[in-house]
Parts: sequence; structure tokens; C-alpha cells
Amino acid sequence: MKKVRGIITLLSILFLGLVLVACGGSGDDTRQQQAQPPAGPAPDNVDLGEDDLEPVTISIAWWGGDNRHNRTIEAIELFEDLFPHITVEYDFAGWDDYWTLLNTQAAGGNLPDIIQMDVTRINEFAENNLIISLNDLINSGHIDLSDVSPLYQEVLQIDGENMSISLGANGFAMVYNTELATELGFEFTPELTWDEFREFLTQTRASLGDDFYGWGFGAEYEVFNVFVRDAGGSMYGRSGGLGFDEDVLVDFFEILSYFNDNRIAVTPEREDAVVEGGELLHNGVIISEMFASNQIIGTQATVEPELGLALLPRIAGGQNGNWVRASMGFSITTHSQQQEAAALFIDFFTNNLEANEILEAERGAPIANAVRDHLHPQVEPVVAKTFDFLDILEANSSPADPIPPVGQTEVRSAFLRIAEQLRHNQLTPQQAAEQFISEALNILN
Repeated sequence: MKKVRGIITLLSILFLGLVLVACGGSGDDTRQQQAQPPAGPAPDNVDLGEDDLEPVTISIAWWGGDNRHNRTIEAIELFEDLFPHITVEYDFAGWDDYWTLLNTQAAGGNLPDIIQMDVTRINEFAENNLIISLNDLINSGHIDLSDVSPLYQEVLQIDGENMSISLGANGFAMVYNTELATELGFEFTPELTWDEFREFLTQTRASLGDDFYGWGFGAEYEVFNVFVRDAGGSMYGRSGGLGFDEDVLVDFFEILSYFNDNRIAVTPEREDAVVEGGELLHNGVIISEMFASNQIIGTQATVEPELGLALLPRIAGGQNGNWVRASMGFSITTHSQQQEAAALFIDFFTNNLEANEILEAERGAPIANAVRDHLHPQVEPVVAKTFDFLDILEANSSPADPIPPVGQTEVRSAFLRIAEQLRHNQLTPQQAAEQFISEALNILN
């Protein structure tokens, strides 16, 4: 019988190893075994020799909620059907407990073969020699990326080494109320500039009155990451520190300040007036928000008007600042004794059509073209929109910056705190820029 390892909850952990700062996400640790799916054809990208048929056990861990747990377990069962000599043991947990579990396992030298990886953690795990480069396993064909655009992997590379394989792609997006945009005669085109967006919102508010707002606060750090790249810089410098001039940040904060002072961004008072559990994207509150494209799926479930996806506004004459993001990835740990079998499992997640029918893009749009094309007519229309958005993003993006440095979580927190002070008129754009740069450099250095 296959051994399924139990979840170690936060209360049961008595020793912590590495200290990694957790942020965001949630999940439920309840497991539900799924019915055994029918066996499908084995992947044909790897030639299994006699030695490969020796019994092998690999282990995997991921974070998430019930939907992810159930789909992943069902996909694991399909993998074991296709590779009957490989047994898969698995753990899963919510976000906070997951990283605490990995910290403890890292300290004990017994990390699973495969771990689900967040882009903000790769540098920390790589610097502590806890994950391996996957380049050799890609070159050998154990992980086939021949149908994957390099744009989908760049964000998970360190000095050209693939430290993780993306489990789903997204991009920073304008999520907007299509019904309201149509009613107002406004189109969110890839060429939309910040100046044009500001003019439209200003005129619309003047004609519609005090309960119309253009967009909501909350993703200022992510929006600035695109804005600064559009201006020709980057959030972080390649040799440490920050990668932009102060005047670029002042320009961005001046946009936020204008939106705030002219009430074309939703005010704190109007935000507070939204009933608990309500969404700002309902008619009569705001027309757009900015967040990761795959978040439209959960948001649409709570919003009556149909939502659409568009690129963020751009600086007039600027570069293509946006990029294809990895929602998360699979990494192989240095503790693994079965790296080739682990690689086959990652390849299965990447390229197997039947597996991806089970997974149904829950972790983001699949990175293999054939998989996205196969799923497009099968998934819900809102999910198909995330696939279509990636096609637009690919044509209007630039290569990803290097993986953010250790400390970026603290930098993000400082940015959002200072943006909130700006929103409450406690700082001018110039003061906010100076304060952020000072705090960020202290954190990074």
C-alpha cells in the first residue's frame, strides 16, 4: 500500500530551521481521495529503459486549498497509472503551515523530492543550496520544454539556470467591468496610456457624479513594477539595490496623488461603505482594478457584471513594461535521491493533456501551447479569458527581470505603507519617493 504522509500543522512543530518570511495565500488541509481515473498513454518524450522500471518512490509537497488538493491527488493517481513503477508520497498544507513545514524539513535534511515554489522564495532556497538547477534534466529530455515559450520560464531562472518549472502563468492586468465600459463607450486597448486613462476617468466622473470611481487601490507595488520597466528601469538593480531613478517614482506617486485627490480612485470612505464580502467591481462603484490575471476567476464568481482583462496603461512612448509571470513552480530539492523520476513527474504536469484536464488550470494558465489549445474550448469562459490575455501579453511584453532579492517582501510592505500614507495626504509625492528609497536601501543593504 502506498504511504501517504500526514500533515504537520503549525502547533506540532517544535523546531524551526531556516527562517523564511511568509506572505499571502490560505488553504485547508482536509484531504479527499478521488476515484481512480482510466490509464492514458505514457508520455513519449522520454525513452524508458530497463533500469527505469525499478520500483521508485518520490515525494512531493504543495500549498493550497481543497480544490487544489483534490485535483493534484487525482493527477498523481493518473501519473502512477502511467508509470506503475513510481510511487508518489505527498504532503500539503495551507500557505503559512507549508513554509513552516519546509523550514523544519530543510533543517532535518529531509525535504521532499519536489516542492511547490513561490517566485519570492527561489533566491532564499537557492542561496541555501536547497534546490537544484533543472537545466541538465531539461537538456536530457526528462522535462520537455520544447512547446514552451522562454517568456514563461525567465522569471524562474537565476543566471540562466532554471530553478523551477512554472505551474501556471499570469500577468499583471486591468480587470474591468465590460458592461460599464461599453455603456461609457470606452475601450481598454493595448495602446492605452496613463494620460488617456486619467482624462477618461476625469471626464466620466464629471458627467456621472460622485459615486463613479475609476479604479481601486491595493496593488500599487505591482503596478509600479510595470511602470518602472515601461520607463526603462527595473524595481531592483542587477548588482543590488534599486534599479530606477527617484524622478520615476515621483512621477508614479503623482499619478496616484492625482487619482486620489480628484476622487477618480475609490476613496477610503467609499471602500469602507461596501458591504462585507462585496466587490468594488460592481456597477456604480469602480470600473477597474489591477491584479494578477488569473484572479479574475475568483472575482467573477462574486461579481454580477461580466469582467474583462486588458493590459495596464503605459507611459506614452514607453517600453513594454509588463512580463509573463509564473504563478508558482515545481522545484527539485538537493535532498532528492530520485531526481530523474521527479523530473518525469514535473514533465507530466507540464505536457500531459489528461492530467491538465484534471488540473483545469487551477494554478494558472498552462505554459505548454498544446495544453492551452487543448483546454481552451473545455474550460469556463472566464478561464479561457486568462488564456487569451496571455496571448496579448506575449505580444506586448519584455523579458522578465531577475528574481527579486532576499528582502523584497519587506520592500513591498514598505511601498504599500507609504502609498497608503500618500493616499491619506500625509506625504507629498516627493516626500513619499524619498522615504521609500531610503527605507528600501536600508532593507536591501
